[in-house]
Amino acid sequence: ANPCLSLAEVKAAIAALQGKMRKDGLQTVLVSSANTECTPAEAVDTIVGEAGAFYLLRTPKLPLQPSGSGDLLAALFFYHRLQGNSGREALENAVSVLFGILRRTAELGRRELAMIAAQDEIITPSRRFCAEAV
Repeated sequence: ANPCLSLAEVKAAIAALQGKMRKDGLQTVLVSSANTECTPAEAVDTIVGEAGAFYLLRTPKLPLQPSGSGDLLAALFFYHRLQGNSGREALENAVSVLFGILRRTAELGRRELAMIAAQDEIITPSRRFCAEAV
C-alpha cells in the first residue's frame, strides 16, 4: 500500500475502496492512525468514510504502542455500527472507549492492553471525543 500524505489522498483512497465494495452493503471504511499534513505531531487521527461523507476524529498521542489496539478499534467500531449508529457515531464511540483503555494502559506502564483494569471505559468512557466533517 502506498503511504497517504494528504487528507485528500486518504479520502480518495477511501472512495476507491468503497467503489470496490458490494453495492448492497454499508460501504463504510475506517482508517486508523492516519498521519496527514493536517495531523499535529502530538495527535493521532482516525477517519471514517460512509455515504459520501468523511469524518475525522483527533485524539492526543499517548506514550505507548501496545499490540492489539487496531483490532480492538475495529471490533468496537463494528459493534457500535451494528447497534444502528452512523459511521460518525460509531467512530466517536469506538475511539472514546479505545482512548480510555489506552490511557489506563499507559498509566499502568503495560505493553498489553489493560482491558480488565479499564473495563469501566467500555461502558462509560471517561473522555468523549467528537468527529468533524472533512
